[in-house]
Amino acid sequence: MSNAGFDEICTQARAAVGAGNYKDGRTLYAKAVALSPQSPDAHYGLATCCYLLSDFDAAMKHFKEVTRLDPLRATAFINLGALYNRLGQQEEAIASLRKGLQLDPRRAEGYYNLGIAYRQKGMADLAIQAYREATRLNPRMADAFLNLGNLLLEAERFPEAIAAYQQALSMRPNFEKALQGLHSAQQALAAATPTPRVTGAPVVTEAPGRDGFSEPTHGFANIVERAEAMESLRDVCQKQETYCNEITRALEQELGAAIRELSRSLVGTPAAGELELQVKTYEAALVGLRAARRNLDEGFQKIRDLGGRFTASAQAAGEPVM
Repeated sequence: MSNAGFDEICTQARAAVGAGNYKDGRTLYAKAVALSPQSPDAHYGLATCCYLLSDFDAAMKHFKEVTRLDPLRATAFINLGALYNRLGQQEEAIASLRKGLQLDPRRAEGYYNLGIAYRQKGMADLAIQAYREATRLNPRMADAFLNLGNLLLEAERFPEAIAAYQQALSMRPNFEKALQGLHSAQQALAAATPTPRVTGAPVVTEAPGRDGFSEPTHGFANIVERAEAMESLRDVCQKQETYCNEITRALEQELGAAIRELSRSLVGTPAAGELELQVKTYEAALVGLRAARRNLDEGFQKIRDLGGRFTASAQAAGEPVM
């Protein structure tokens, strides 16, 4: 059969997969592989259909063939790693996922599956790092926030666990597992927090205002608070540099690369699911850029607030204000 015949079969296969008809997709991709055994795209499509039909052995065989024919295709290594995870082969999963992430470190799903592998091996700290990276690359990955929250809860890092569960729920408000995890973390935090014991009359450190209540101040109550605020200001300024670098990286690397990959997928005949994946990668890059900008804006606001407190404190003490 001519190349035109091969292309037509691949087109029919993609249409079948797009319509959710994975059995027909598998049959058509198998014909394409028989016509062109050296086509990584045909093997990739066939592997995808086999996976969706829960034929994991066949899926692994064809994903491995993709990595042989196209050793620079990151998604094949990542999908292969996900399969190894499902089959309980964590060492192989970690090796395959690391290879995929070396080829493309922007793959949030790669870090997500790496988190699964590390957790199954009992390497909780590495799993936490992997899930954090997955959520950084794709802040809309609710399942990654859930798994991160579970690990932090197990590590008795309750405030961090609560924050992770809340992130999952911000995307999926009725996420039952996240709701259960949040409830457990909140209960654990309450149980671990000692109740302050009152031993005498309260000490009033400020002159009472109207109705016996202290008037609010905009300066600092004592030298310790001032020193802590100075440390906080230094920390925010350092983080601002990190956020600026994140914005630059998002623009130069993630978003630029996502646009290039998306453009490449729009030209010619992309493999099954490849266009959808590139669109998701582009959207994730935009989300990452917006998150970095939001962090930067919040940092500037905190700098302004702390600066105002230092100014008020200096004015109250009669110090010169620059």
